[in-house]
Amino acid sequence: MTMARRAGPLAEQLAHHLRERLLQGDPRGGERVSELGVANEYGVARPTAKAALDILVMEGLVAREPYAALRVTTVEARDVPEILVLLEVAERLAVARILRDGPDLRGVRDTARTAPDRVLESVVETAASTRLARTHRQGTLELALALSRRTPFADPGAPDLRVLAERLADALFRLDAEDAHQTLAELHDARRAACTASRATAPAPTPSEPVTARADDSAPAR
Repeated sequence: MTMARRAGPLAEQLAHHLRERLLQGDPRGGERVSELGVANEYGVARPTAKAALDILVMEGLVAREPYAALRVTTVEARDVPEILVLLEVAERLAVARILRDGPDLRGVRDTARTAPDRVLESVVETAASTRLARTHRQGTLELALALSRRTPFADPGAPDLRVLAERLADALFRLDAEDAHQTLAELHDARRAACTASRATAPAPTPSEPVTARADDSAPAR
């Protein structure tokens, strides 16, 4: 498999590509992944594959089991409500920080216009709290694993979603606390509805060939 090259070390580029695949359910939670399988599939050295997978292990997307076996982290559908609560808490705190500190909101406004399904991530990043950002990123990744897609919204560019995203960005720009919190609550409702619909229509898991491992090929590189 080929991947679009990005700036930065090859291991980080490979980790980015693998991350996007995992967040879209390829391979699914619980399936084996190996350094050798990744190296062969992408035509990279095994140490590079190991470094990329180590990044995903640190992010919690892949878990290392005894005897160095690697499996995609499993997030159960029953965990989704709890993940959503944690995301909502982080987002409400981020909005409160923005209203208090009045940071530069150009990034939030641009995201609301071009990628409305990512506006809540942008809000948390703009709040400039390492703790909130870490908590929110982990929850976002776990939610994507549970839903087998990068965004909880079935239609990331839906007009209704774009309207809410731009309204939130505008309310924050105006430092209108009431409108900001009201719009945030509506975005939370929309995300919950999308997650519920996704879980109700989720297809049964199917085996995935790429990057899966044989029982003996996950030993550490020598």
